[in-house]
Amino acid sequence: MAIVKKLKFTKPQLKKFARLFRNARIRARVTQLQVAQAAFDYKISHCKISRVERAAMPNVDAHCLERMANVLSVPRAELIAIDPQFRKRANVVRAATRQGFWDVPAKLLHPV
Repeated sequence: MAIVKKLKFTKPQLKKFARLFRNARIRARVTQLQVAQAAFDYKISHCKISRVERAAMPNVDAHCLERMANVLSVPRAELIAIDPQFRKRANVVRAATRQGFWDVPAKLLHPV
């Protein structure tokens, strides 16, 4: 993964992510972008969205990125620009929400 710039953690941000990704990863000095990417993966893999909710909120990817950008205190566009993987995953998820979330193979949502 090509990291264009490293973002700094603030204490409130660190607390929010520590709940999900445990202190060991943070002590291992993962970059904020890597934590954000893990948060994005976690959010997508745990989106158990009903058809009704999907109709009410079709842009699950936009919601995920927006929420992550808010926690990281960076603009959503900047988050996408930092790593093209975000754009790729956002497009995959956008397509997934159009055709039905559970029809999409897991390897498309989580490329290795």
